[in-house]
Amino acid sequence: MLRRIGLKNFKCFAALDLPCAPLNLLCGLNGMGKSSVIQALLVLRQSFDTRDLLEGRLVLGGALTDLGAGSDVLFEDAEEEVVGFELRRDETPEPWAQAFGYSPTGDQLSVIGPATEAGVPPVWRAFPPFGGPFHYVQAERIGPRKSYPLSEMLARRRDLGAGGEYAWNFLNDRQNELLPADDPRCGDRPGHRLLDVVDHWLQDVSPGAHLQLESVLAADTVIAGFVFDRPGDVATRRHRATNVGFGLSYVLPVVLALLSPGGSLCLIENPEAHLHPRGQTRLAELAVRAAGAGVQVFVETHSDHFVDGVRIAVRDGLIAPADTAIHYFERDGGRTVVSSPAVDADGRLSRWPSGFFDQHDENLARLLAPRSRPGGPDAVAARDTATPPPPPNADRRCPVTGQVVRSGRTFADLGSDAKAKSAINALLKGNQRDADEKLAGMADPERLRAAADKARRAGRDEITKPSDWL
Repeated sequence: MLRRIGLKNFKCFAALDLPCAPLNLLCGLNGMGKSSVIQALLVLRQSFDTRDLLEGRLVLGGALTDLGAGSDVLFEDAEEEVVGFELRRDETPEPWAQAFGYSPTGDQLSVIGPATEAGVPPVWRAFPPFGGPFHYVQAERIGPRKSYPLSEMLARRRDLGAGGEYAWNFLNDRQNELLPADDPRCGDRPGHRLLDVVDHWLQDVSPGAHLQLESVLAADTVIAGFVFDRPGDVATRRHRATNVGFGLSYVLPVVLALLSPGGSLCLIENPEAHLHPRGQTRLAELAVRAAGAGVQVFVETHSDHFVDGVRIAVRDGLIAPADTAIHYFERDGGRTVVSSPAVDADGRLSRWPSGFFDQHDENLARLLAPRSRPGGPDAVAARDTATPPPPPNADRRCPVTGQVVRSGRTFADLGSDAKAKSAINALLKGNQRDADEKLAGMADPERLRAAADKARRAGRDEITKPSDWL
């Protein structure tokens, strides 16, 4: 299992030393460098698959990723024209490291140093990202189709296709394959057939949906469909995949990748695409269970529901806090920097970086703030007689408590200032019974809970001015 990924002058990274865990979440705004970490592993894999890496060449354009030419790969402000990689893993005491020279127009980079030291040592060749089972499910996946390609060879190689184009083929060929009896991904289901386990996880995407596969050997295709059999309803006739929507077809390769055998490396981009929040949260649980089954998982995600699903799984004891890594990517000038808040046993983060899945709180604050209705009859009548409004963000005094609050927010619907402060601090300290008692007398307890969450994300375990967090 990979324990560290080191990059030098690779794309947006001047230098990166990324600690890895069984389950790794790569988060951040668009264009911050999350995909570059995945691309680093992909370019090593495709260079090894073509045997170019064994001869000291890094293939920038191949079956898994196309990074362009050397000028597209070298960090823009690199102090030396060298692109470097370093990997560390549990199974090998010595790291694997190589540095490649810069060629601005070529689609291959050559190793620096003696040819005898190039390539991949035998001790590394059996393990991902070089050898061993490996799955990459990209963000741009194939959607619903009337039929999908059929290939026994690809099924034998466990090839799902980067876009999931061979997922149906794989499931058609391997549907009766049994997962181990103690596999955590099977849950409490009596059947451990691959098709049954896939069917189980799809229920959270579309309750009552069941896969149906039909191979047409003469045309080398597999026809995919779904029937729906919800409790209390009569089972429907078979529906084509094209008539069911994107969610089921889009998530299938993700589910199959997460059901890979132990020792696999799975790289998954945007697993949440086309899924509703419950499905995203449950898919995170499957990723957690995959890590528990010995699969190392890297997930690039923009979904707070997926991240929360992982945190809930930690709180429920499905995975140890040390077996999860959450990395937040952001820009500092022309460079990408990574912060990695730790997860504790209760699923709480050690700190909450600015911009890290806090948009819901910002939207909620805007929705809860008082609003005016320009042009309404009352506004027109009062316009000339009203006192000038305070400037934006000016302090205002609550008419109920006298407390000075910011941005027009008030304690009028919350109770007294002292009670609000006491309730928020009880939530921050985790005194649930005490917090429940204090919140019981409040007109809007959810607003106080939101304030406590905001303070917790800022690393506070106690507040003095509730108005700073409302």
